[in-house]
Amino acid sequence: MKTENNAQSPLTLKEIMQYIQSGETKKELTALRAADKMLDDEKNKSKFNSIINKMIAQGMVSSCVEYLVAFDRPTLQREAASVLSCIAMYGESDQWKVVIEANAIPRMIDLLSYPSRKLTLSITTALIRIACVDPEARDTVLEYEIVEAIISILRNANTSISRQIHLIELIEALCWDCEATPPPFECIEPLIPVLTELLDHESRQVVIDACMALSKITERKHLDAIKVASVVAAGAVPKLLRVLGSDASASTREQAVECVGNLVDWWSTRQT
Repeated sequence: MKTENNAQSPLTLKEIMQYIQSGETKKELTALRAADKMLDDEKNKSKFNSIINKMIAQGMVSSCVEYLVAFDRPTLQREAASVLSCIAMYGESDQWKVVIEANAIPRMIDLLSYPSRKLTLSITTALIRIACVDPEARDTVLEYEIVEAIISILRNANTSISRQIHLIELIEALCWDCEATPPPFECIEPLIPVLTELLDHESRQVVIDACMALSKITERKHLDAIKVASVVAAGAVPKLLRVLGSDASASTREQAVECVGNLVDWWSTRQT
């Protein structure tokens, strides 16, 4: 990262915080990008954690959370989301909890429906990273109204295909049995009907991702009668079978087979 005085010298952490507190958008943006690069470049785990601790102590997290609502400066919002997601994804549990305790999650969720494609992509990526940290982080994200927000956006006729794909990837992260621990089913069950609807989508990638998300929900080792009943009630089975019998691509049918296979295996074990 370049400083104003020396194009070759990266900003120090002290300078980064000075820039953030400057009140000048250009300097604030430079500081956020420098912080993101500082975290991204550090490969030594202990040094990385030390940097995060220093950033937290100097108010970096709270500043980034404030930038999330800087609607007149979307570039700052994107860069702040990137820094927060890096801390949450690669930091220790006490470090990503600081991100959550700073009220970052509900602010990120509010931004999912924001018109800016670049901003929503950054926010979606940040939420995916946080949800993939560990079961506790994933379940903490689910405690907010993220499922309702996702469903509302996916059912909006004006939502672009690219945004739909990114949101389904977020659903996959929320439904993933991280560390062999599935999410609370009551939290993700409302997603099943909308995923079922997406099996009829014109986009092959949307159909593939919807099948993948359903496969995570119907993961064999965690499947039970309640989950099966919910998938069946949503009408997913005939649609999955139709995908299998269509001229869809091999990758699309492969994902549909995975989900149907999970259900068939469960039914088979109940018949023996």
